[in-house]
Amino acid sequence: MQEARPQETPSPGSKKPRKGFYGQHFTAAEVNDLTGETRPDLSDEIALLKVAIRRFVDETLSSVESFEDGVKLLNTLTSAVSRLARLVASNHKLEVDQDVDNSLRQALNEVLQRIKPGIEEEDLD
Repeated sequence: MQEARPQETPSPGSKKPRKGFYGQHFTAAEVNDLTGETRPDLSDEIALLKVAIRRFVDETLSSVESFEDGVKLLNTLTSAVSRLARLVASNHKLEVDQDVDNSLRQALNEVLQRIKPGIEEEDLD
């Protein structure tokens, strides 16, 4: 059985208690980011992971003292870059899907505009 983690006190700038399973772990600024306007892409997550990878390399590269440490660093870095590549691929798919959605929506609207006068004339008969 796991011990209960001590409850973190809300930051001084927070105005309301955080809700949800992970809510207590978010700062007020993070809550605002999460409840703000959302975009159907992963660009923020990609940028976050790129920064995390750079920070990781900057912090750990100078501390490699042995071959084994170097191998561990390389394995970790390879895993992170692989995840980044999957995020970029997923983001591309989301963009393509959104483009297809927009194209279909536009085509349907054009068709509706073309047949709308015919439908209105039939309603009068």
